[in-house]
Amino acid sequence: MKVLKIIQTLRIAFINWELRRLEAHRRRTVAEFMLAVDDGRRAAQDLYFQRGHYIANRRAELESKLRELKKELKA
Repeated sequence: MKVLKIIQTLRIAFINWELRRLEAHRRRTVAEFMLAVDDGRRAAQDLYFQRGHYIANRRAELESKLRELKKELKA
């Protein structure tokens, strides 16, 4: 039983790390998008917008998984 809790704790730590990494990517994407807007590069704007959409979806998935793992750990 203790081994399962350790594994779940490690999974939670990994998901938290992924969320921090994703936040760094989000910030960089926003900065690149704003540069593309300033330069008037339409194709680049679309690319960064799509990347931002992917990041938002992935973040929602990870946060959902994190909530589930925390519930399992408490049970």
